[in-house]
Amino acid sequence: MKKQIVRLLCACAAAAVMLSACGSQEKKEEAMTEEMTEEMTETVENTEESAAESTEETSEAAPTPEVNEEVKYIPDISEVSPVSEDVLPRQAGEYVIAYYTSWCRYDADGLRAKDIDAAKLTHIHYAFAETTWAFAPFANNIDDHLENLQELASLKEQNPDLKLVLSIGGGGGDKYFKIMCSKDENLKIFTEGCLDFLTTYDFDGIDLDWEFPSTPAEMKGFTNMVLCLRKGMDELGQETGKHYSLSLAGAADSGELKGIDYEAVEPFLDYVFIMGYNLYGTWSPTTNFNAPMYAPGEEKYTGYSLYTIVDTYIKSDIPANKLVLGLPLYGYVLPVTETENNGLYQRFKPVSYDTAYESCRNIFKSYLNDPDFTEFWDEDTQSPYLFGNDTFIGYENERSIEAKSSLVKEFGLAGVGFWELSQDTEDFAMLNTAYEAMTTIRQQ
Repeated sequence: MKKQIVRLLCACAAAAVMLSACGSQEKKEEAMTEEMTEEMTETVENTEESAAESTEETSEAAPTPEVNEEVKYIPDISEVSPVSEDVLPRQAGEYVIAYYTSWCRYDADGLRAKDIDAAKLTHIHYAFAETTWAFAPFANNIDDHLENLQELASLKEQNPDLKLVLSIGGGGGDKYFKIMCSKDENLKIFTEGCLDFLTTYDFDGIDLDWEFPSTPAEMKGFTNMVLCLRKGMDELGQETGKHYSLSLAGAADSGELKGIDYEAVEPFLDYVFIMGYNLYGTWSPTTNFNAPMYAPGEEKYTGYSLYTIVDTYIKSDIPANKLVLGLPLYGYVLPVTETENNGLYQRFKPVSYDTAYESCRNIFKSYLNDPDFTEFWDEDTQSPYLFGNDTFIGYENERSIEAKSSLVKEFGLAGVGFWELSQDTEDFAMLNTAYEAMTTIRQQ
C-alpha cells in the first residue's frame, strides 16, 4: 500500500510541474499544488504508523480462528447404565405381550384398541412408527394415529399396570434405520423424538424392529442407537420417576441373529421379543408349520423349531428372564399338488405371501367348521392343521398355544407374546390360553 501512495504522490507532483511549465496556471494554483503534496505526504506517514502498530499487535497475540466442531451425541458405553435387575422379571412367565397394529381397526373385522382385553396383558406393542427421512417417529403423520393412541391410553383405566410400548420399524418400515444410525446428529433427532413421544402420549417404552442389520457398520449403528435411547430414557426417568423399557424384535433365523451385537446391547435391553414365526411359509419347498415347537422325528431337538431358536438365544448368553417367546396368530393356506399325508410335507402350487396369509380369526370362521376340511393334530410339532379341497392350512389354536407356552417354563423365559392381537378370535381364545398358562407357571 505504501508503494501505491508514493506512486500517486509522484504522479500528482508531475502533473503540477506540467501545469506550471505550461504557464496555464497562476501562482494560486501552484500554492494549491504544494498544499496537496503536503497532505499526501502526511497520509503516507500516517499509513506507515498504522501499519507498524498493526504489525506489532499481530506479533504480540495472533487470534486463533474458531472451529465449529460437531457435537458428539453417541455416548460411550461406559456412560450408559445397564438395566437394573430390580425392573426385570423375578420368575418365569411374568409377561404376556401382544402387538397391536395401527391399521387393523380399518379391516373388515377390525379390532378397535378400546376393545382389547387389557386385563390379560402386561404390555401392548403399538406397531408401527415407520422410520422416515425426518428420523423422529411419526414426524409426518401423527394425526393418523391420534385416535388409536387415545384409546390405548384409556386401557390403563382397565389395567393400571399395563405398559404401552411404541414399536418402531417393522418389515419395510425400517428402511431408514441405516442412514439414521450413521451420524450423531441423526441419532440425536431420533432419540429426542422418541423421548418426546413417550412424554406426550404417556407411553412406557420403545421397541426396535430393524429386520435386520447385516453389515459391520449397521451392527455398530444399531448398538449406538440402543446406547442413545437407553441413556436418554434413563435421564427422562429421573425427571418423571418411572422406568422406560427398551426392547427389540429378535430374529428367528440364526444367521439374522448375528446382525446384532448382543454382547454389547443386552445389558441395556429390558427384553428381546423372539419372533417365533415364519419358520416355514410360501418360500418353503413343501408344506410345513409356521411355528413348530419341535422338529419332526430324530431331529426333534436339533432341527429348525421354536425349541432350537430359544436354545440359540440362551447359548448366546442372553439371560432367560430377558427373552419373550413370540407366537403367531395366523397361518398359511397352501394349495398342494400332492395329497399324501393329508397334505403335510407335500409340494404346493406357487402362491404369494399375501394370498396365503390368513389370520386365525378367519381360519376359525371360514375353514374350521367347513365340512370339506378335516382337522388334524401333529404330535411332533405340537401344531394343528386342516386339509380339504387339496388345500393345506397350518395355524394355531388353544391347544398349540398352551403346548408352546410350556417352553417358557422349560427355559425360564420372561413370558410369551403374539403377532398380532387383531388376528385372535373375537373372544381372544389364544390370549386367554396364554394368560392362563403364564398364571399357572408363576404359581408352580
